[in-house]
Amino acid sequence: MSNSDVNNSRLTSMNTNSSSSSIINSTPTSPSTSSICSTSTSPLSITPRRIVKAKRSLVWRYFKDMKDDVLNVECVLCSSVITRKSTSTSNLLHHIQTQHNVEYQHLNKVMKSQTQTSDSTTRLPLTSDRSIHLTKLIADLIIYNFLPLSIVESPHLQAILAETEPSYIIPRRKYFTNNVLQEMYNEVQQKVYEELQQAPGICLTTDIWTSQANQAYMTITAHFIDLKNKKIKNFVLETKEFTENRTAERIVERLESICDKWSISDKIICLVSDTCPTMRKVGVEFGKGWIGCTDYL
Repeated sequence: MSNSDVNNSRLTSMNTNSSSSSIINSTPTSPSTSSICSTSTSPLSITPRRIVKAKRSLVWRYFKDMKDDVLNVECVLCSSVITRKSTSTSNLLHHIQTQHNVEYQHLNKVMKSQTQTSDSTTRLPLTSDRSIHLTKLIADLIIYNFLPLSIVESPHLQAILAETEPSYIIPRRKYFTNNVLQEMYNEVQQKVYEELQQAPGICLTTDIWTSQANQAYMTITAHFIDLKNKKIKNFVLETKEFTENRTAERIVERLESICDKWSISDKIICLVSDTCPTMRKVGVEFGKGWIGCTDYL
């Protein structure tokens, strides 16, 4: 073979290898292949779906996120801090199961009864504005109609709510007692306190009565004239079990304690009560003036 033939053969081989290399290198950079891979494996398209799905778990209605702490959540029932595992709710569910058995039984029952359709419905967190508003309306229903707290467990009320607001789950009785009603009590207490401070003078009435369970209670009520609105107002300041001996000294102690609590000691004009000897003595020792109720004459 001549030198020219050898050189031609080398050139042909180099061109062939170059073409093959070009074809191989161009295959992975195909726009269509790259686009398909990007769509199917991008973490941005997966992570949000997982988070939303986790947040839809009914157990989240018993927990709220902690400020500046993404690793822990707070139980709205007992304020315990629970560590969360990524998007898993196993720790949260375990806490409800071991510490709040009544809520767990209710939660478990609801979760089991959910259908495929209802499972896809986003549940309102217990601390959302909408959930708080609905819970407040139910509390108003209980208070202003003198209903028992057991009404929240009524299947008829739950059926109405399921029809009108399927994303809302009514809280359990314990939650109303420890959270909703306590907050409402504090709000009303503050309003009453402010009105009492504006009263020019206050008359107290009191009575010790016995319940059907044979428990003694002492009720103290404040009466005054609202000069601004020209109305007579009455506020029950306290109804509390009276376990002490019904002596004048003990009753006076209770009266003075409630006056200090509401900061109205200097506003009391008189005390009205029954006319038994003990209460007559209370009127003297209380030192604010005493009037016997005509119903007892």
